[in-house]
Amino acid sequence: MKLSIVIVNFNGQKHLRDCLVSLYEKISIAFEVIVVDNDSQDGSVNLIKNEFPEVLLVCNQKNYGFAKGNNIGAESACGEYILLLNNDTVLLDDLADAVNLLDSHQRIGILGAKMLAPDQSYRKSAGYFPLAHRLFRFSHLHRDDDGFHDGSFPDGRRDFIRVDWVEGSFLLVRKSLWTQLGGLDETYFMYVEDVDFCYSVCQQGYQTVYYPVVKYIHVGGFGVARFKLLLAGFLKFHRKHSNVLMLGMVRFILFTGVLCRFVYFRFFSNKVIDKEKADACLDAIRSVEWFK
Repeated sequence: MKLSIVIVNFNGQKHLRDCLVSLYEKISIAFEVIVVDNDSQDGSVNLIKNEFPEVLLVCNQKNYGFAKGNNIGAESACGEYILLLNNDTVLLDDLADAVNLLDSHQRIGILGAKMLAPDQSYRKSAGYFPLAHRLFRFSHLHRDDDGFHDGSFPDGRRDFIRVDWVEGSFLLVRKSLWTQLGGLDETYFMYVEDVDFCYSVCQQGYQTVYYPVVKYIHVGGFGVARFKLLLAGFLKFHRKHSNVLMLGMVRFILFTGVLCRFVYFRFFSNKVIDKEKADACLDAIRSVEWFK
């Protein structure tokens, strides 16, 4: 078996069928699909049982989140490579080229693909580690370039681009490397666990690459209500990997950035969407464990 595809699902029936159909339509190499269902109540399990009996279905009795869900699924993987794939994605291209690239470049540990919105416009799905200077740009009020992602990858490339991390919505990794590192850190419930894993892969001397030859649609994505989870993920990343000085800088940068965002969105903007952003910032200020 060349490839094992692990999909974590929680009440994702609305998109799951299209995701699975795209895999069986596009992929030409030998592969298996493992769906880990985190106690869905929307009929997802029956959909898989009735329409995709070839899928290996793992049913959890609670929602374990993204990291633990993928770890559970990977335990059953038989492939040489493991692809972590979101349940609200649609694959647009065959994965044979991506697998061949990993076969021929032994120092590439992780590969990510080009992510598109439902209207097939470009979406950022790769970037560089959230060091202090990049988080300063991320926290700035008036910049579209957040310093954490990088949208400067040119279209039309037929080769790969070295990056620090790729999104967990499409993360292709060598199974041997996954096993060596023990999978994703389960103390992350949602967000930044993919960045953390890519960092661990980098520490082992392997490369992470962005490969725009392979494209996929991602229906969902980051919502403003989840802003606090992203901030908590950044802090957890630096508690794990940084010294005290760097952690202190990151805390200061993120907290003051969120505070400034809140003041701007609440008191200086008349846009309706910015009121929602202000509420998300206030929620983050109150709920994130800034000084844990």
